[in-house]
Amino acid sequence: NLKAWTEVLKAGGTMSLAEVIEPAVRFASRGIKASQYLHDTIVQMEDVIRRFPETAATYMPNGKPLQPGDHVDRSDYARTLRAISENGPDHLYKGVLGEIVCDYLSRNGGIITTQDLADYKTVKRKPIKGKYRGYELFGPPPPSSAGVHIAEMLWFRNADERTADVVGPVVEHAAEPSGAASGLTLEHDTAMATDVQERSEV
Repeated sequence: NLKAWTEVLKAGGTMSLAEVIEPAVRFASRGIKASQYLHDTIVQMEDVIRRFPETAATYMPNGKPLQPGDHVDRSDYARTLRAISENGPDHLYKGVLGEIVCDYLSRNGGIITTQDLADYKTVKRKPIKGKYRGYELFGPPPPSSAGVHIAEMLWFRNADERTADVVGPVVEHAAEPSGAASGLTLEHDTAMATDVQERSEV
């Protein structure tokens, strides 16, 4: 989420957007070597990739999947990153990049428009908060599932290790416009770490 990351950078960062993006630009400019995993994924998704000529040009040059060790050209991505670095997030949300993206999407069955990008706003929510071995942990709240899953896994790990420092995350977030859950609580027995209760309110 480009807008979210740039807002966080502006609010609490110590570097400019150009400084933050530069390593990614440098990395993309050099390209990468295809791994066995990348090769296997391309083979698995070959029929889908062929539907998109731009993607196929990168991952299936000359009509064949990249082999392990082949060079993966990411120069186009490097140019995109550098343009964002020079023009800021509005290059996507209100600028040329957004027009290119929406044109591509419309030609391939997408529904996102330049007006959608221009109207896009981030939503701030309270993060999930928990403890593990004396450390205070924070993670993304619903609708993202990552924070809850990580908190649960560490909570059960504590139970397995029979430590006293168990995780007891409490999640609170604003109601979604779509009517999604407006709250979720994960409670625990601090002595035995044997019970997890999830409560959602619509």
